[in-house]
This record gives sequence, structure tokens and C-alpha cells, in this order.
Amino acid sequence: MSSLKKVVMADVLASILDNFDLDNCEDEDRALAASCQVLFSADILPIISLHLRNLASKGGGQCESNTLVLPVLHVNKAFFDAGANLLWEKLGSLEPLFRLLPWFETLCESAQVPEGADTMDWDRFNLYASRVREFTLSRRQAEHPQVWVRDLGSLALQGMPSPIFPRLQSVKISPVDFMTPTTCSLFVSPPLKRLEIGLNDISQEGEPARLLPHLALQATTSSVWNLQSLNYTGPTDEPFFPLVAKLTSLTSVTLYIKDRLDPRTFRNLRELPLLQHLEITSKKSNGVGGDHSMKGLAVHPHSSLVHLRSMKVTAKQYQQCLFIKTLSPKKLKAVNLSFLAANDPMPVHLCLGLVLQGNANLEDLNVRFSPEERGVNPEALPIQSRRHWPSIQEACDALSSALQNSKNLRHVLVHQIPYGLAVPMSRALCGAVPSMGASLTSLRMFPKLKMTRGPGGSTQLAPATAFPGLTFLATAVWLECPNLQHLALHFDAHLVCHENLGEALEQCEERAARDATCKCCSATTKFNDRSKKHRLCVPEISSGTPFDVRALQLPPGRKSRIASFIGSLFPNLRVLKAYGTWAPNIWEEVHELVQSYKTLQRAGFNRRRPCA
Repeated sequence: MSSLKKVVMADVLASILDNFDLDNCEDEDRALAASCQVLFSADILPIISLHLRNLASKGGGQCESNTLVLPVLHVNKAFFDAGANLLWEKLGSLEPLFRLLPWFETLCESAQVPEGADTMDWDRFNLYASRVREFTLSRRQAEHPQVWVRDLGSLALQGMPSPIFPRLQSVKISPVDFMTPTTCSLFVSPPLKRLEIGLNDISQEGEPARLLPHLALQATTSSVWNLQSLNYTGPTDEPFFPLVAKLTSLTSVTLYIKDRLDPRTFRNLRELPLLQHLEITSKKSNGVGGDHSMKGLAVHPHSSLVHLRSMKVTAKQYQQCLFIKTLSPKKLKAVNLSFLAANDPMPVHLCLGLVLQGNANLEDLNVRFSPEERGVNPEALPIQSRRHWPSIQEACDALSSALQNSKNLRHVLVHQIPYGLAVPMSRALCGAVPSMGASLTSLRMFPKLKMTRGPGGSTQLAPATAFPGLTFLATAVWLECPNLQHLALHFDAHLVCHENLGEALEQCEERAARDATCKCCSATTKFNDRSKKHRLCVPEISSGTPFDVRALQLPPGRKSRIASFIGSLFPNLRVLKAYGTWAPNIWEEVHELVQSYKTLQRAGFNRRRPCA
């Protein structure tokens, strides 16, 4: 629909409604006539206005969509209110609002109260300011703030409302450094529910001194009584976290901390009784001293944070442990941990073990290892501090035990884990799969097949038995995880080439025969019946090491046996994916063979068990 047609439609609608003679409607008719009711409906008119704007926005920008709404504002007061509420709902600058003042140009040029300013000038301003629900004030780091905006709190404009937006629900101010606390408070109203503020690391040249973090927070929260979401980016100071803890109505907190901070400072967040979601990013490490004891392998026994259901932490490996130990959540359903510059399995396993140990109802475990960043170096544990931390074996045992006791895990993702860390992680995960059993629907681990250096700079090599073979698909996935739909694992190259697949299928047949309620069917029939119920549809296979110089070579007979093996176990398989250092075309060929095998099965041919 062309822009002209859209405007014409709006004009026609406005004309029809404007010419509708309400005076000719009898009282009884007025109560019954839907057309009359629509013209004054506070529920329906906003929907009409919204549909008009959405219609225009499909083919144009914000200005064009507003053009379609504007004509209907003249119909009557009810239509005006509905349309104006829509047009002024979100505001990304102070200028459109302040331009309603007759002396705005003077204010903008001199940042002074103009002569002749009158309180009556604010009537039109207030008419629209009261409709704003979301306000954003942001600028690029290199931009200087407008003087009149910066000094708005000290201009003493007679008649200016405070707060400017009395019904504001959401505000974003970034960066807020250039403002005084008085100016900050102008943009915050008591009914505010969502607050996002940011501070620069360093004040820009020519600007006033940076607003202290706790003053910025205090200025934007002092009059708020039901703040539910806080998003803060910037440095912190000593009073900052105690001030956050006083915002007891918060249900969501997102913090991007830009200075070095002791994770134990975050214990103040345990005082937020309604907190449901917490996200922390802290890329700078404060170091690991002797007073950071992690012995005991247990979370803190506090009874707070009872409503916290999801948590995301991005930090370095030892800092992650300290965050988890400090907060010690107990009721998490989902956790997302992103490790920066991780190279030591001990803190990684310890952190995950603490999370799993303390949250028996955890369903989603998402672990990511961020790519290398300039200026983000691995943490090193000082020699004198090592006695305060568990050994690698103790941490690995803690993770293995916690995984085996995690009966509610549904989704597990370990993404881009360095190859040296993937070795013990694979052992822990694969060893716990039989215990996690029926709850698992997704298990994916993607190792980074690149040379890595461990603590001290040593190259991390994988033992021969670090990763499972394809028989794991039968003895663990098929037998113990009937609801698993997505699987991504790294497999041992030697086992892929040489292990006996037929023996694994025999174990599955024997188990199926023992578990079946019907004793009259053959073992093969019972196996096939159970396979049809298995939900695995997208397996992803990784093979190879960072040290391989040749691609994997599989003879045609071995490919056929692997395809028969996989097709027998998982008839619901849709696609077999592959990644890693070895040529993916090998697994593409196996996938094609699996599909051919399934076609033969549907045609009535009996399953042929792989001999090896």
C-alpha cells in the first residue's frame, strides 16, 4: 500500500467519524449502538490507533506511521487521548517536548530562564508529558551534552513539573555522568518500574566531574516506590551495593561492572527478597588473595534469595567461584556462566559443582567460554593461595558427584570450551549421563579444537581415553535417556574407527528384553519397539584433536556399519551434523547412509546388525 493510500484511508476514517452526528442518537439508541460506543471507548480506540500505526509501519518509518494516526486525533477527545497516548508513549529526546514551550529557542541558545516565561506556558507541555511511559536519553561517548539539558535541574524554570514525566514506567539514561543529582531526579517518577543508567569510565574533556555511582543511583531511585528492574553499567563505589539492597521491590538486576571489585561485595544482593533474575558482568579481576578460601566445597548456608530463578554471570574463572560462593543461590531453574580467559579446570569444575550442588531443581545449565579479548588475560592463582583452594582432582570429583545427583537437568550446553578443559569436562558429563537419565532433552558440548595453554604455560594434551566412542550412543544415550532430542559430543577418533558396535547393540537388545512387559515378543522386536520411542533427532558429532595433521579416514565398510548402528538406535533421527578438524564430508556420507538404511527399514527389510 502506497504512502498516499495510507494517508487517504486515515482522512476517510476521520471524515466518517467527524461527520457522525452524535446529537441525533437517542439516549436509548446511544446505549445500544456499537458505533456510538466505539467513539467514546477507552478500550477500543487505542486498539484502532495502534492498528493504524502498525499498518503504516510495515511500509515506512516512524514518521510515516505517525502521519496515519494524526488525522484521527481531531475526531473527538476520546480519539485524541487514544492517539496522543500512542504517539507520545515512547520518547527518545527532550527536544520534542520542550519545543512546545514558546521560549524554547532562547532556552536552547543561552541555557537561561527567558524573560516573560509564564507558568501557563507549561499547560500544553504537561498535556503531553503526562502521556510518556518510556523515556530514553543517550549520547555517544564523544558527544558533549547540551548545556540546557545538563543544567536543567538548576535553571529554576517557574512552573516546570517535577518529575517531568509523572506517569513514567521505564527510563534509560546513558551516560548519566554529565548530570547533577537534581537533574537526574527530574526524569524519575514514583510509579517507575524499569530503570537503566550508565556511567562512563572516565569523564570526557570539558565536562563536569563524573557523577559518583552511588549518587547517580540515589538520584534516580530516591522517589521510586515500586522499582522492579534495574540495569546499571559503570564503576561502583562503597555505598553503591548497600543502596541497591534497599530497593527491596526489585525482581530483576543487571550489572555491568567496569572496575575491579571483590565479588564478596555482592553479598548485599542477598537482601533483595523478591529478586528473580540476576545478571552480572565483571571483566576485571580484583585478584585472588589468601583470604579467599574455597575449602569445604560447599555453598553458603544462608536462606535468602528464595525467589531467584535465573542467574547469568560473566567473569574470569576464579572470580566465578567467588561470585557463586558469595551469592549461594538455592532455587535456580536456569544458570548461564560465561568464563573469560579460562585455562584451569580446577576453578571451572569447582564453580559448576557449587552451582549444581546448591540447586537441586536446576533445569538449564548453560556454560560458555568467551573468545580471547584484548586486555583480558587469564587469572593466575598465587602459590601462597593454593592451599586455600581444592586440588584439581577434588574439584573434578565435586562436579562429577553434583552432576550425578542432578535429577532435574533438562538442557546442558557447554560452548567453545578450550580443548584442555574439555578432557575432564567430557569425563564428568558422560559419566553422569546414566544418572541424569530421563530428564535430559538436550546435551551439547562443543570443544574448541585449538591448542591451549594450561596454568604455567604447559600444553594440554588429551589422554587416549578422554572422550567416548560411538558405543556411548547405545550404552548411555539409548539405554538411559529416552527423551534426549539434541546431542552434541566429541568422540575419540580411535574408538570411532575400531570399537565393536555390534556388542553395544546386543547389550541394548538384552536390556530391552529385560525391561519389556510383554514376554512373548522376540528380543529384536522389543529392541525395535523401544527404538521407535527414542526422541533423538539431531545428533552432532565432533572428532579429532588440535594435533591431527590428517583428516579422518573411514573405509566404506566402516561407514556402513556406523550408519546401520545409528539408524537402528534412533529411527526418528532427522539429520546427522558434524563439526571439528576432520573433514565433515565423512559424516555427511554417514548421514546419507543412515537415511538409506531407514528407507530400507520402511520397505520391510530386517535390521542388519553391525559386525564390529
